[in-house]
Amino acid sequence: EIKKMNFTYNGVEIEIPDNFLKHHAGVSITGRIQNGTYEAHEYKMLHDIITEDSIVLELGGSVGVLACLTGKLMSDSNKLVVVEAHPNLVSVLEANRDRNNLEFKIHEGAAHYNNSEVSFKYNEYPLNGQIFNQGGFGNTGTVTMKATTPMDLEEKYGLKFNVLNCDIEGSEYMLLDNLLDYFKNYDHLIVEFHTWGMYKGVNRETIERKYSEFFNVSRSDSVSRFSKK
Repeated sequence: EIKKMNFTYNGVEIEIPDNFLKHHAGVSITGRIQNGTYEAHEYKMLHDIITEDSIVLELGGSVGVLACLTGKLMSDSNKLVVVEAHPNLVSVLEANRDRNNLEFKIHEGAAHYNNSEVSFKYNEYPLNGQIFNQGGFGNTGTVTMKATTPMDLEEKYGLKFNVLNCDIEGSEYMLLDNLLDYFKNYDHLIVEFHTWGMYKGVNRETIERKYSEFFNVSRSDSVSRFSKK
């Protein structure tokens, strides 16, 4: 039987199997939750921007900490769609959603700017997975799938998103670089940028510059906030 740890984090109840709590990004998940630093930049931004009119797309749901926090901020959590590609995390995400009496939609798949077939590489125990590299610690696995675009999700769920929360481990560069004409209609984008996934001529600075035509851009550590002008 897999042991589980239970946390209360900014008012939401989170349960995470022990095998997902090992060393990650230089500090344990347990420590980051207990000291209040786990996804803290994103949460502060979401707290500032979520309104009763927000329709939110979260890419990279992991175990659902931010998804549950976002759902609690919203007047109707049905207007939140959460995407997660890691095959071992989806059930944890679902359980945490239900534990907090929320109703956001969960889509299992890899977010991308087109419908190409991608190989999603993931670690067996840390909360980590990406298209580019395996990274992190421990044994790894790979799952091949047809990628899903934000436009696909709007059609599937009958929603018109106006807020993006994006943490997709390097895929953000391709996504944002190719979908400016789509994302320029959003009210807010919150994006965690990573040190991998960049390609020739495209990095955090070029993305921010490109989007600054339509958005005011601010930074908090590795997270950038784009708010519509």
